Amino acid sequence: MKVLFVYSPTDPKLNKNYNLITTTLENAGNKVITSKLNIGLAMDEASKSYHKLIASLKKIDILVVESSIPSNGIGFLVATALNEKKPVLALSESKNKKANEAFWYYAQKNKLLNFTAYTLKDLENIINEYVNKVKKLIDTKFILIISPEIDTYLQWASDNRRMHKAQVVRRAVE
Repeated sequence: MKVLFVYSPTDPKLNKNYNLITTTLENAGNKVITSKLNIGLAMDEASKSYHKLIASLKKIDILVVESSIPSNGIGFLVATALNEKKPVLALSESKNKKANEAFWYYAQKNKLLNFTAYTLKDLENIINEYVNKVKKLIDTKFILIISPEIDTYLQWASDNRRMHKAQVVRRAVE
């Protein structure tokens, strides 16, 4: 799977955590794109960074954020990922859990957002469990060549059932 890992590098004490998260994701067989949110960039650089992150977000399967230090940028990326129907794992060091009450609250209402407080001892286990859980949820794209008659039927069925043609086929197969 393709994973985008984003963090805010404002606290150097968390560098060990960032490295452990990246290593754990890679050891689980994922292709990891790591991006740190740079604060105080010039307008041109900030715009390029923003467009690069949004482009990366569209190509990934999972977004992982380290949110121990609250950031508007991380909040925006999480909202964008959820809007794109991407699963999100928001991690916060246990001692910083209170700073992320908004993530915790929103995670209670959204199936795609998982907010978890961690310690260095349980971080690898949390990440591996989440990745394994998400692997079972992500759909695989499958291209099917059909006759015009079947397409006409699928169009009729999708209109009458108010669902996409792919959903009609998936239900029939299941």
